[in-house]
Amino acid sequence: MRVTTSIPINAPAVDVWHIIGPGFGKVSDWATTVAESRLVGDSRPDGAPFTGRACTIAEAGFDHLSEEILTYEPSSLTLSYRASSGMPSIVERAVNTWSVVDDGPHSAVFTMDAEVHVSRRARLLGPAVRIYLGMFARRTSKDLKVYAETNEVSSAKHLRRSRRRLTRLDLLVTANATFSALCGIASAVHAPHWSRQFADASADIFVLIGVSLLAFSAVIAGVAGRGASASAGKVISALDWIWVAATVALLVIAGTEFTLAGLIAATSTGAIVGVFAWTQYRAAQRLSKSSRAVHPLQKIS
Repeated sequence: MRVTTSIPINAPAVDVWHIIGPGFGKVSDWATTVAESRLVGDSRPDGAPFTGRACTIAEAGFDHLSEEILTYEPSSLTLSYRASSGMPSIVERAVNTWSVVDDGPHSAVFTMDAEVHVSRRARLLGPAVRIYLGMFARRTSKDLKVYAETNEVSSAKHLRRSRRRLTRLDLLVTANATFSALCGIASAVHAPHWSRQFADASADIFVLIGVSLLAFSAVIAGVAGRGASASAGKVISALDWIWVAATVALLVIAGTEFTLAGLIAATSTGAIVGVFAWTQYRAAQRLSKSSRAVHPLQKIS
């Protein structure tokens, strides 16, 4: 699959190129999703001043990411690289091309063109992967735009830098995202199996549920990564309660038609989601109270 994102930047093209080309190893200086980065290796025969870079990605599902330069063309303000290790296990190959086009004396267009191949066993997860990559690309492009135009980091990057520690709510939402992703994968990849457990319902329903859970997981993982606010925690908790309510309604309406495995899967998943809903809500309440305690003057108008 291919995911392409372009964004206009009010800065000279050569200045933008200096950030993404010669500054390839300093992507952590401005990109919200990259916590640390450094150049790796000596210059390549094709003229690139380095072999690649090593990054620590601050997003769920990633490890320490190694990226290898494939092409480096200062004349056309273009470079491409591939992820050699550290991508999620369902991704077999990922190549990204960054390019800058001159659009006037103080204007340029930055384009990120990512080509990703997922494994055959995870091909049903393609739509969810596309959504996640699109979010990732848009966030990075916006970060670059702000940095190139102002020489300052974006508000999202600043927030991540300024965070001193993970809150209880962040940890709970991250755990929720992990559980949702695992359930999403199990539902989509083994859709025919779950169809048999739930009164021979259409397997497409379980594929849709799986893709939806993966998209939900990606969104709330991003929220936790940036620092979940009290209001965001309550919204996520409400969505979890909706899942619990839907599970109870399903069991009441059609539970007698499910197999034992189906009943166990539905009730255990609903119970776990209910625990997440309750604990996240309580953590959000505590976070809200602590924020008011830190800023007592906000109550005076």
